[in-house]
Amino acid sequence: MSAGKERLDTALANFASLYGGLLDFYDRQVRAPFTLEHFTMVIAALSEGFVLQGLSGVEHPLIEREITEPGVGADWTLLASAVEATIVEAFTEPVLGQQA
Repeated sequence: MSAGKERLDTALANFASLYGGLLDFYDRQVRAPFTLEHFTMVIAALSEGFVLQGLSGVEHPLIEREITEPGVGADWTLLASAVEATIVEAFTEPVLGQQA
């Protein structure tokens, strides 16, 4: 049990580092009262749900979205769409003084 918890803690710390770097790159920050750890845990829980569905034989849907930002493709997974539309929008905000 402790080995599993250690692996989870390590994975969450590594993903928190990745997500923190992405937030910095896009001039966003975690919105109070949330923390980067909360943000990371929510994405992990959502993605694990899709993994369980996949293991049960449920194919992960792809969505073609109308994206107007240069360099962003139109083909998104349902997971990516859910993360962007709900978690990123609810848990983060532009860094003060930065353009959105």
